[in-house]
Amino acid sequence: MWTLPVALCLDGNKYEVERVLAGQQIVLRYAPFDLSIIQMWKDEQRFKDTVVLDLTRKRKRRVEKTVDVVMEQKRQQQWADDPVQFAAKSGGEVR
Repeated sequence: MWTLPVALCLDGNKYEVERVLAGQQIVLRYAPFDLSIIQMWKDEQRFKDTVVLDLTRKRKRRVEKTVDVVMEQKRQQQWADDPVQFAAKSGGEVR
């Protein structure tokens, strides 16, 4: 007999969970910057981590903007550390 996996959806991602937890209230523990690993807990007992079925979003939506802002700040700092230098012209040719 073939059975479908029990699935959990979080921020557009799909994960397979242990069948024994189907319909149960569980606690999910994860890092919002890495949704590839999600721990599952029930009554202070840890179960097998979820299995990723479809990982379309690697981070929580609420931290996406934070990551984008930090990356932009780093990029601007690199520009400040490495100013643009223009080539000097002599007789119409670039040296």
